[in-house]
Amino acid sequence: MSSVRQFRKKIKSAKNIAKLTRAMQFVAASKMKKAQEQAAGGKDYVNGLISLSYLLSNYLDPKLHPLLQSGSEEGKVIIVLVAPEKGLCGSLVTNLSKKLILAVEAIGKQRIEFITVGKKANQVIRRIGGEIIAEFTLGLSSPKYETVPPIANLIEERFRDGLASRVVFIFSEFVNTLNQVPTERTLLPLKPTYDDTREEPNNKDYLFEPSAKEVVEPFLEMYLEVEIYQILQESYAAEQSARMVAMKNATDNAQSLIGDLSLEYNKVRQSIITAEILDIGNAVGMLSNA
Repeated sequence: MSSVRQFRKKIKSAKNIAKLTRAMQFVAASKMKKAQEQAAGGKDYVNGLISLSYLLSNYLDPKLHPLLQSGSEEGKVIIVLVAPEKGLCGSLVTNLSKKLILAVEAIGKQRIEFITVGKKANQVIRRIGGEIIAEFTLGLSSPKYETVPPIANLIEERFRDGLASRVVFIFSEFVNTLNQVPTERTLLPLKPTYDDTREEPNNKDYLFEPSAKEVVEPFLEMYLEVEIYQILQESYAAEQSARMVAMKNATDNAQSLIGDLSLEYNKVRQSIITAEILDIGNAVGMLSNA
């Protein structure tokens, strides 16, 4: 009887886990759809900004704006790691950690300063013993634009002052529901790497109206903020997608475990019932003989 009770407890526990993971799956799915729409909606706009920044950084006098200049060789590399506020999103954080470690090994930890966005990012950097100069939290809802200016102002200030030679973001890029790619993207200096699908600007003169300086200043004021905001949106969409898939897999595994436990429970229960019937039969036979 003790084995029967143990199976009942295990089945009950598995059912409770399945209910919990299913509820978390539905919550993540509801957040995921909106997050995916927001991330996908801003991609074309940000790609346009990247193309324009490439043009400006290559064809304008760097003296027009500090962000058009190359970073100071004496400055450190700033790595901004964007990760979820909480776990239960499959291998998302692990993949980000692997991407980060490769970047650190290539640069050298002594030449890097870290900015963390999200609690998991903070934990990852502290595990590798990195120097954290600033920490930001996003909360559990969709990223708000109000979070972006402090991050942009900090990295812009350090780049202007020569304390940073390069600013790199490492985050999870949203591709689709089943695919989230750990990505390394350089925001400063303004020399974006073009994809194969893009055409680099022709090497010719460009005319700016009203003037190059008047075009550059307002553009660069918004460039960093818009691209950082898109990165946060991508990371959030990737997080919700990964969590929805992870919770679905957990629910399926719990259901499979319930089925296996129920089968074993029925076998043990049937063997006990059979043994009891045999005992009753033997007892009846002994009474009849008496």
